[in-house]
Amino acid sequence: MTSLYGYPYGMLHISTRYLNNNLLTSVSGIAILEKLKVVNLSNNILTSLEGVDSLTNLEILDVSHNMITLISGLEKCTKIKNLNLSFNKLNRDCMPYIFQLPDLACLDIEGVFEDITDSEWTDHIPTLSFLNSKPLKCTETSRSLTDEYDEFVRTIRH
Repeated sequence: MTSLYGYPYGMLHISTRYLNNNLLTSVSGIAILEKLKVVNLSNNILTSLEGVDSLTNLEILDVSHNMITLISGLEKCTKIKNLNLSFNKLNRDCMPYIFQLPDLACLDIEGVFEDITDSEWTDHIPTLSFLNSKPLKCTETSRSLTDEYDEFVRTIRH
Protein backbone atom coordinates (compact mmCIF):
# COMPACT_ATOMS: atom_id res chain seq x y z
CA MET A 1 0.00 0.00 0.00
CA THR A 2 1.48 3.35 -0.99
CA SER A 3 -1.74 5.35 -1.30
CA LEU A 4 -5.15 5.59 0.35
CA TYR A 5 -7.20 5.91 -2.83
CA GLY A 6 -9.94 3.34 -3.17
CA TYR A 7 -10.53 3.09 0.57
CA PRO A 8 -13.47 0.72 1.22
CA TYR A 9 -16.77 2.58 1.56
CA GLY A 10 -17.75 0.56 4.64
CA MET A 11 -14.90 2.15 6.59
CA LEU A 12 -15.91 5.77 5.99
CA HIS A 13 -17.43 6.24 9.45
CA ILE A 14 -14.48 5.12 11.55
CA SER A 15 -12.99 7.61 14.01
CA THR A 16 -9.59 5.98 14.63
CA ARG A 17 -7.18 4.65 12.04
CA TYR A 18 -3.71 3.16 12.38
CA LEU A 19 -1.87 3.49 9.09
CA ASN A 20 1.64 3.37 10.49
CA ASN A 21 4.40 1.23 8.96
CA ASN A 22 2.70 0.93 5.55
CA LEU A 23 5.27 2.57 3.25
CA LEU A 24 2.70 5.26 2.41
CA THR A 25 4.01 7.99 0.14
CA SER A 26 0.79 10.00 0.12
CA VAL A 27 -2.30 10.53 2.24
CA SER A 28 -4.17 12.52 -0.39
CA GLY A 29 -6.95 9.88 -0.46
CA ILE A 30 -7.59 10.23 3.28
CA ALA A 31 -10.08 13.06 2.71
CA ILE A 32 -12.88 10.53 2.38
CA LEU A 33 -12.41 9.54 6.05
CA GLU A 34 -13.72 12.86 7.33
CA LYS A 35 -14.95 11.40 10.66
CA LEU A 36 -11.42 10.56 11.80
CA LYS A 37 -10.47 11.85 15.25
CA VAL A 38 -7.29 9.83 15.74
CA VAL A 39 -4.85 8.84 13.02
CA ASN A 40 -1.39 7.33 13.24
CA LEU A 41 0.63 7.75 10.05
CA SER A 42 4.03 7.26 11.67
CA ASN A 43 6.89 5.37 10.08
CA ASN A 44 5.86 5.80 6.46
CA ILE A 45 7.64 7.74 3.71
CA LEU A 46 5.37 10.78 3.54
CA THR A 47 6.79 14.10 2.35
CA SER A 48 3.70 16.25 2.89
CA LEU A 49 0.37 16.28 4.69
CA GLU A 50 -1.63 16.95 1.53
CA GLY A 51 -5.17 15.72 2.15
CA VAL A 52 -5.07 15.95 5.94
CA ASP A 53 -6.61 19.43 5.79
CA SER A 54 -10.03 17.89 5.13
CA LEU A 55 -9.97 16.00 8.46
CA THR A 56 -11.62 18.78 10.45
CA ASN A 57 -12.58 16.42 13.31
CA LEU A 58 -9.00 15.30 13.87
CA GLU A 59 -7.84 15.58 17.50
CA ILE A 60 -4.75 13.34 17.57
CA LEU A 61 -2.26 13.09 14.70
CA ASP A 62 1.00 11.15 14.71
CA VAL A 63 3.12 11.61 11.60
CA SER A 64 6.47 10.98 13.26
CA HIS A 65 9.33 9.24 11.47
CA ASN A 66 8.49 10.29 7.93
CA MET A 67 10.24 12.66 5.51
CA ILE A 68 7.69 15.47 5.75
CA THR A 69 8.84 18.88 4.60
CA LEU A 70 5.41 20.48 3.98
CA ILE A 71 2.61 20.79 6.51
CA SER A 72 0.51 23.49 4.84
CA GLY A 73 -3.16 22.75 5.36
CA LEU A 74 -2.57 21.40 8.87
CA GLU A 75 -3.88 24.70 10.26
CA LYS A 76 -7.35 23.75 8.98
CA CYS A 77 -7.45 20.88 11.48
CA THR A 78 -8.43 23.24 14.27
CA LYS A 79 -9.46 20.51 16.73
CA ILE A 80 -5.99 18.97 17.00
CA LYS A 81 -4.93 18.62 20.63
CA ASN A 82 -2.04 16.18 20.25
CA LEU A 83 0.43 16.44 17.38
CA ASN A 84 3.57 14.37 16.83
CA LEU A 85 5.86 15.68 14.09
CA SER A 86 9.05 14.10 15.46
CA PHE A 87 11.87 13.05 13.16
CA ASN A 88 10.71 14.76 9.98
CA LYS A 89 12.49 17.27 7.75
CA LEU A 90 10.62 20.42 8.77
CA ASN A 91 12.09 23.91 8.98
CA ARG A 92 11.09 27.22 10.54
CA ASP A 93 8.80 27.99 7.59
CA CYS A 94 6.44 25.31 8.96
CA MET A 95 6.05 26.87 12.40
CA PRO A 96 3.19 29.28 11.52
CA TYR A 97 0.99 26.33 10.53
CA ILE A 98 1.49 24.83 13.98
CA PHE A 99 0.92 28.19 15.70
CA GLN A 100 -2.56 28.34 14.16
CA LEU A 101 -3.84 25.24 15.99
CA PRO A 102 -6.04 26.81 18.69
CA ASP A 103 -6.45 23.74 20.94
CA LEU A 104 -2.95 22.27 20.68
CA ALA A 105 -1.93 20.95 24.11
CA CYS A 106 0.71 18.30 23.33
CA LEU A 107 3.38 18.80 20.68
CA ASP A 108 6.18 16.35 20.00
CA ILE A 109 8.90 17.69 17.71
CA GLU A 110 11.89 15.65 18.79
CA GLY A 111 14.59 15.69 16.13
CA VAL A 112 13.01 18.77 14.52
CA PHE A 113 13.38 22.48 15.33
CA GLU A 114 16.34 21.74 17.63
CA ASP A 115 17.35 25.42 17.79
CA ILE A 116 13.98 26.70 18.98
CA THR A 117 13.40 27.31 22.68
CA ASP A 118 10.38 26.16 24.67
CA SER A 119 9.37 29.78 25.21
CA GLU A 120 9.19 30.39 21.45
CA TRP A 121 6.55 27.67 21.32
CA THR A 122 4.61 28.76 24.39
CA ASP A 123 4.65 32.41 23.29
CA HIS A 124 2.78 31.43 20.12
CA ILE A 125 0.71 28.52 21.46
CA PRO A 126 -0.82 29.53 24.80
CA THR A 127 -2.70 26.21 25.10
CA LEU A 128 0.52 24.16 24.91
CA SER A 129 1.09 22.10 28.08
CA PHE A 130 3.48 19.41 26.81
CA LEU A 131 6.48 19.71 24.55
CA ASN A 132 8.35 16.53 23.59
CA SER A 133 6.44 14.54 26.22
CA LYS A 134 7.49 16.89 29.03
CA PRO A 135 5.10 19.15 30.93
CA LEU A 136 5.80 22.85 30.42
CA LYS A 137 4.04 23.96 33.57
CA CYS A 138 2.35 22.18 36.42
CA THR A 139 -1.26 23.19 36.78
CA GLU A 140 -4.53 21.38 37.32
CA THR A 141 -5.01 21.50 33.55
CA SER A 142 -1.60 19.99 32.88
CA ARG A 143 -2.27 17.21 35.42
CA SER A 144 -5.47 16.26 33.60
CA LEU A 145 -3.63 16.59 30.29
CA THR A 146 -0.93 14.28 31.65
CA ASP A 147 -3.59 11.60 32.01
CA GLU A 148 -4.89 12.42 28.52
CA TYR A 149 -1.36 12.34 27.10
CA ASP A 150 -0.61 8.98 28.74
CA GLU A 151 -3.80 7.61 27.18
CA PHE A 152 -2.75 9.09 23.82
CA VAL A 153 0.64 7.37 24.02
CA ARG A 154 -1.00 4.04 24.87
CA THR A 155 -3.42 4.48 21.93
CA ILE A 156 -0.75 5.39 19.39
CA ARG A 157 1.59 2.59 20.39
CA HIS A 158 -0.98 -0.03 19.46
